[in-house]
Amino acid sequence: MKFITTYKSKNFNTRSKKSIIKFIIIHYTAIKDFNESLEHLCDLKKKVSSHFVISKHGDIYKLVNENKRAWHAGKSYWKGIKDLNSYSIGIELENTGCELDFEEYGNKQIKSLIGLIKKIKLNKKYKISNFNILGHSDIAPMRKSDPGKKFPWKKLDNLKLSYLPKINKLKQKNEYKKFDIIDYKKKLKKIGYNIRIDRKKDIDYRQVTRAFQMHYQQHFVRGYPNRETYMLVDQFSKDIVD
Repeated sequence: MKFITTYKSKNFNTRSKKSIIKFIIIHYTAIKDFNESLEHLCDLKKKVSSHFVISKHGDIYKLVNENKRAWHAGKSYWKGIKDLNSYSIGIELENTGCELDFEEYGNKQIKSLIGLIKKIKLNKKYKISNFNILGHSDIAPMRKSDPGKKFPWKKLDNLKLSYLPKINKLKQKNEYKKFDIIDYKKKLKKIGYNIRIDRKKDIDYRQVTRAFQMHYQQHFVRGYPNRETYMLVDQFSKDIVD
């Protein structure tokens, strides 16, 4: 696999000593001009970077070596880990984001992403399970929406590169008629999300639900759960392996 190295970011530091790379975090650039995106990620004043950036044409730019701690996750949380930068590899995708509506991802770009994920997961030093291929919105639901509801998670799942919960939709009409918010939140917490366990339907509850739906229930991104949302969360909590 060929990487373009004409851009190098100095926005990195050393990973924490006990950290093991076990997450891949997917982002979108949210900047219309691609060169501007690259410059932004290399600007010392911005204090942000990623290990890789993939253009719409499928070109892969390597900005930071994988053994270094790139600054892509920001304030984040997953399964009790707050320093996601030390435990992850960040991949930015050229995409304008959600300024008006989420932009579709092209085949060339996703093909390159698939190849890159395969290459990263083959590294025996890393411990990246399919459960740990995440979006920025998963680890920072109060701040972020990337890679957005049009990112093709299903394609990665079909290739056994990531995970999507599978449910029997025939059971939807009969099961989970009584929705228990405490149970729902506990299961989201078990999955990895940062959510308080209480009965409040506040902004925290809505944003975490929205983040889950953008990844695992893309046809119903509302910020409140329906029966299918609960079934997906329930199945995920049963399937998950740390």
